Amino acid sequence: MPRFAVPTLLFALLAAGCQNMPAPVDSATQSLVEKLASEYTDVVRLSVHAIPAGGDKLHAIASTSSDKRGMMSDPEDMRAVETGQTIVNPEGTGYDVTVPILQKNGAYTAAAGVTLKGEDRATAESTAKMIAGKIEAAMKM
Repeated sequence: MPRFAVPTLLFALLAAGCQNMPAPVDSATQSLVEKLASEYTDVVRLSVHAIPAGGDKLHAIASTSSDKRGMMSDPEDMRAVETGQTIVNPEGTGYDVTVPILQKNGAYTAAAGVTLKGEDRATAESTAKMIAGKIEAAMKM
């Protein structure tokens, strides 16, 4: 085996492992998410997706789901930020709505992921946008 093969292999393994490491949770945003989720009884899960300080990929910087906190964002969350479009997907008996938020230089930099139970599509989208607006306003302060 060539001398450079072992260090190259180790670097590749370390890089791959780092991609799966959770990002830090933003404590102020986490508190906001928990407060808003308690105010809206139809919210099943509420997450905020953004690029954490020092990072380069979108992660859940806050979430009511401990399994989501700090983890890399799902494709629909990334798509909402990239396109600026609200993404609505059926989930269980409700909808998972991802709303792009926080524009900088004309581009979105974050998204609010709101999973709601027992709503029709239009009501779920409207409620999610209202919650996302509150998150955006608080994060701009």
